[in-house]
Amino acid sequence: MIACVCIVAKENNPLLLRVFAGAGEDETKFHHICYCSIDAFEEKENAMRCALPPPRKAPAREAGMAPNARAAAPATLRQRQSCALR
Repeated sequence: MIACVCIVAKENNPLLLRVFAGAGEDETKFHHICYCSIDAFEEKENAMRCALPPPRKAPAREAGMAPNARAAAPATLRQRQSCALR
């Protein structure tokens, strides 16, 4: 039996939340479950983002530099701060 359906947008906000429970069920319980689930997905996404190394960027070509030499681009300040807060 389906008790509730929630459709979530790309921005992690619910577009539709419909409760199919009987008269004895409290709808706010399902709203709470939906928002808690969205929070859990956001936490997992942020943890995965912090675990990944920063993207590498190829340096500008200079005279005398090997063609396949690459330097690691430092993580942006915002990425480092958001990962440090967790």
